[in-house]
Parts: sequence; structure tokens; C-alpha cells
Amino acid sequence: MSGMMISTDGETRKGSERTQIEMFAQTISRLYNKQSFTPLQKILGKTLPADMAQILDHFPEDDAAKIFYLIPASATAASVLKEVSVSLQNEILKDGEMQKIIPILEKMAPDARTDLFGHLDAELAQRLLESLNKEAQKDVENLLQYHPDTAGGLMTTQFFALNEATTVQNAIESVRNLPTYEMVFYLYVVDGEGRLSGVSSLRQLLLAKPEYTLAQMMNRRVVKVRTSSPQDEVAEIARRYRLLAVPVVDEQGVLVGLVTVDDVIGVLEQEVTDEVLKHAGTSSSEILATSAFKIFRIRLPWLIAAFVGGLGASLVINSFETTLSKVLALGAFLPIILGMAGNVGNVAATVAVRGLATGAVKLNQLLPLLLKELRVGLLLGGFYGVLLGVIAYVFYRDLALSQTLVATILLNMTMAAMLAASLPLFFQRIGADPAVASGPFVLTAIDLLGVGTYFLVANALYGL
Repeated sequence: MSGMMISTDGETRKGSERTQIEMFAQTISRLYNKQSFTPLQKILGKTLPADMAQILDHFPEDDAAKIFYLIPASATAASVLKEVSVSLQNEILKDGEMQKIIPILEKMAPDARTDLFGHLDAELAQRLLESLNKEAQKDVENLLQYHPDTAGGLMTTQFFALNEATTVQNAIESVRNLPTYEMVFYLYVVDGEGRLSGVSSLRQLLLAKPEYTLAQMMNRRVVKVRTSSPQDEVAEIARRYRLLAVPVVDEQGVLVGLVTVDDVIGVLEQEVTDEVLKHAGTSSSEILATSAFKIFRIRLPWLIAAFVGGLGASLVINSFETTLSKVLALGAFLPIILGMAGNVGNVAATVAVRGLATGAVKLNQLLPLLLKELRVGLLLGGFYGVLLGVIAYVFYRDLALSQTLVATILLNMTMAAMLAASLPLFFQRIGADPAVASGPFVLTAIDLLGVGTYFLVANALYGL
């Protein structure tokens, strides 16, 4: 069997974690090349699924797929399959033997299995779905009816619930006899129609009197969401109430699933990633894109704003050609004028967008937000304006130039902070994504404003 080349991708991994993963990858590579499958399987069986997924990333996908099928336990393999990349999932499943694949798929949690099918090639997904047992097929079909960005699309249908007439003693016995469920920190209580009526922690259950019914000891104030609730709303509820799972009910209030904390973490990570990418003028689609033309189409609309803004700034500068020809030093300081205002605006917009996302900033708080940014802008603008004015005077001995720089930096940084902080609130109010405001749009607006202010102040102070 030919030897395998370990990929050097991911050289940015740091510290002991990176070293450990690389050592594991090298050990696995040596054992695989020697066909020492017994010790190799022992190592694979003891490695945590998340670590195993990182290790497989060190290998070409066809070799990674072969190593994957040496994982001895189907449950472990199912956890690893959930963690690896979408492209490797397809590689693992497309040519695998059905007698090996199906036990692994049937060990996956319903929500993870459904997510996997949603990412697979359509023909492959259909072929695998038809090979699953009836219960697993039903789970996938039920979950696929919901939009992936809603509570229904996130939830697992594997949950533990008992009727409210059940006694505490019988409930404890039911917990002891439970199969391996994804979330057993809460006991959900339902009525005769399956409607969610209460919840209890396992601690409360153990401390309650054995003869009590669940209806007598449960907490009736249940935090829940509907199947149609947006995923960001579910994540916010889990964060606000510090929940390990959020119950999901249908339109009739019937308990149909749970959104667990690992899914919530995934949503929060995706939201942060989306915000960062929008701030940079792109989207999460680019991460998965390999075609240069596709990336070109993703970035093109975002850069139009910057292009138009730059063109507008050039026209503004051209209209002040006389001023610039008489005071050439003004051109030397133009980059710092625009750069300082842009940086202040960038920070203010980012803080406002994140505040809206976490609920720390409300739409009705525009005036207090503007007053705060006004004070911050004046302090920063005053400090850097005086500093730049002193430096300009030392080099050029031109008092009017120094005054122009002090006034412009003060005005631009203050206006940039207020404008950038208010734009996300405006976008949110009109129903647009506020993260867009922290990208090229706010920088374009600040550049146009900054150039115009700079030359207007210069004209006034030089009497032009």
C-alpha cells in the first residue's frame, strides 16, 4: 500500500494542542502505512471525536475516508462524522459500504443526521435515506420540513418527557432505565395531549417526595420556542436564561423537540462569523467557495460602495484643486485625516452592531448613543487634533495649517463616531441587516464627509 502524505495546512495552529494533534496524525499515518490495524484501531477508539476530526484534516480526503472506517465503535464514528468538513463527509459516504455506513448514520442524533443529509449530494442523500431504518427515516423527513435557520431545523426529536400524572418515584425509575439520550439534564412534563406543561431539573426530582406527582412539583413557567422561531432568537433565549436546552413546541403547544446547547453554540459562532465577514465586505459563502469567479461575484457588490465613494472623494478633491495647489502641504495630511476618521467610525459601528445583536443597544436608545459618541469623538478628536497640529507646525511653521488639522480632526472624528453609531440602528429600523453598516458603506460615507470638511475648513482659515 502506498504511503500517505500528511497535509501541512493549518500551520497557524498554536501551542501544545497543535503539537499533540500533529503527533497523533503522524502516529496514525505510520500505523496505517504499515497496515498495523489492531494498534491503530485502539488509538482511534480512544481519541476524542473532535480531536479525531482535526487529525483527519491532516490527510488527503480519500485517505482520511479509509482511516475513518477503521474507527471501531459506530457511536464514536458517528460523532466524528458530525465534526468533519462537508467535503470530507461526502468523500466518506459516497463510496463506503452500506453495511458500514448505515450503523454509523443510525447512531447519530436526529438533528445531526438531518444536517448531514442537508449537506450531501442529493442523489447520495436519497440513496442513504432509503437504506435507514423506518424510525431514522421518519426523523429525517420530519426535520427536513423545517427551515434550517429555525428552531425546527435546529432541534433534535430525541428528548425525555413524562406525563404530569406520573409519580416522582416512577419518574426516577424511568430516568434510570433511559437509553442514551442527547439531553437528560431536564425532565419535561406533558399533559395527556402531549402539550408541554412544565419542567423539572433532575435535582428537583431527586429531592421531591416520592408520592408526589410531577404536576405537584414541576415548574410551570417553561421557557420555550416554536418550531418557526428564528435560530438567533433561540440562541438569545438560551443565552439569556442560561439554559442547556430549549424545548420546541408546535402551533398546538405539543412538545416536538429540543434545541441543545451545542447547537446554540454553533448558531452563536455562525452569527459572529457572519458579522466579521460582513464587516470585511464579504459573506460566509466565500469560505466554502473554491472558484475564483464565484468569489469575484460575492465580493463585487460590496466593493461597489467603496469604488463609488472613492470616486466621489476624488471629485471633491478635484473641486478644491485651487486650494490644494496653493497649500501643497494639505495633500500630505489627507491620508491621516481620512484614516483616523475611518478607524473611529469602524469601532463605533462595530460596537453598535454587536450591541444590537446582544440586546445591549435598543432601537429607542439613539439619542443616548449619539450623546455618548459625541463625547468620545470630542475627546479623541481633541487629543489627536492637537497632537497632529503640533507636529505640522514643527515641520511646516504654518499656523493656518495647524489650525486646519486640529479643527478637521476634531470635527471628522466626532462626526464619524456619531454617524457610524447611528447607521446600524437605521438599518435595523428599516429591516436591513445592521452589520452591513459596519462595512464599506460607513467607510464610504466617512471618506466623503472627511474630504469635504477638510477642504472647507482649509478654505475658511486660509481665506480662499
